[in-house]
Amino acid sequence: MNYDTIVHEITADIEANDKYLHLTPNENVVSESAKRFNMSDIASRYNFGPAHENNDFTLFHGFTSLAKNGINHVVDTTQRQLSERLHAYGAIFAPLSGLHAMMISVFSLTQIGDVVYSLDPSYGGHFATIGIIKNAGRESRLLPMDTRTLDIDYDAFATQISRIDRPICLYIDMSYSLIPFDIARLRQAVGPNNRIVFDASHVFGLILGGTFPNPLDCGADVISANTHKTLPGTHKGIILCKSQGIFSHVDNQAHGYYSSTHLDHTIGLCISVQEMLSFGEQYAHQIIENARTLADGLTKRGLVCRRSDDKEWTYTHQVHLMTSAHGSTEDIAKYFFSNHIAVAFDEMYDQGAFIRLGVQEITRRGAQQEDMDKLADILSRAIHGEDVRASVVMMIEKFSKVHYSFDIS
Repeated sequence: MNYDTIVHEITADIEANDKYLHLTPNENVVSESAKRFNMSDIASRYNFGPAHENNDFTLFHGFTSLAKNGINHVVDTTQRQLSERLHAYGAIFAPLSGLHAMMISVFSLTQIGDVVYSLDPSYGGHFATIGIIKNAGRESRLLPMDTRTLDIDYDAFATQISRIDRPICLYIDMSYSLIPFDIARLRQAVGPNNRIVFDASHVFGLILGGTFPNPLDCGADVISANTHKTLPGTHKGIILCKSQGIFSHVDNQAHGYYSSTHLDHTIGLCISVQEMLSFGEQYAHQIIENARTLADGLTKRGLVCRRSDDKEWTYTHQVHLMTSAHGSTEDIAKYFFSNHIAVAFDEMYDQGAFIRLGVQEITRRGAQQEDMDKLADILSRAIHGEDVRASVVMMIEKFSKVHYSFDIS
């Protein structure tokens, strides 16, 4: 394959991607500011830490690398500022992904034979969690759930763990939940000597923006997350630890799980976090307003959305559009896609099949509540079989810039 062919193939995919209205809950758009150093020459270099005493190089187990004092200052400062914002002792930007952050966190805090609880995939647990836990020699158990509220069954959980005489770690890998789980109640159940790791991949930006409870304030020991959902960053992972003891232990163990941290993506993550420290509160509040307005608009047009409780449609970036009355959910998702609307869907809940809609990206592109009502109209027309491509194109063209970023600040 020659270079021209490669360029043609990749360019075609990039151009096709730009023609879709992205409403999946698991992606976002990265600012041009955060992408500035992607694949610069620094991307192919190792970084073994800052130079000491202004030396020109660092020495690590016989390897040398050019001193990167500027980069390390940016990373260290951003980790410290993020820790201060979220009341953590320390942050680690080394993980390459959310699963990598999960493995570092859980494996550092448990031993072979320990019990690790996580969410059942039927209730939004990550599909890979159980296999990873088992392959690492830990015992995997599933958190009991209330099938009516889609919340954890806290009483049943407390009863279960009262019979366990081994260390316990909770890994709360919420992917679909519309509500915050009661971390304080889980802490009370497990006691002070067991560990709680909260996977904030979906809600990290909302936590940082103050619209979703901070798990570290509620009793969690660790936040682990990927960095490209409501936190609109590059594809990386992140770990935050509540206490000095846990941070020191996890940080020391973490070095056995990586050698390269993908330096250009780490720089991009720092820029994305700095954008959130500057604009995240406004962004997070707009996400919540947009999600609730979208659910209102869909309901007004005769469609059915899942309620998070009797007060609100959702406390996150997600809206669940119930689809059993309209035919095959997969067929509906495919029809949306043929109209250049990208969504996610599932049929795992006992309550029926649904389309998962995420408003985090369109919000970052500048959408307000009035735009959500127009979006609800487009989705309603599409679910009834209308060709809405012209309306989708107009909406994509309207939201071509990245807001809440250094691009337009």
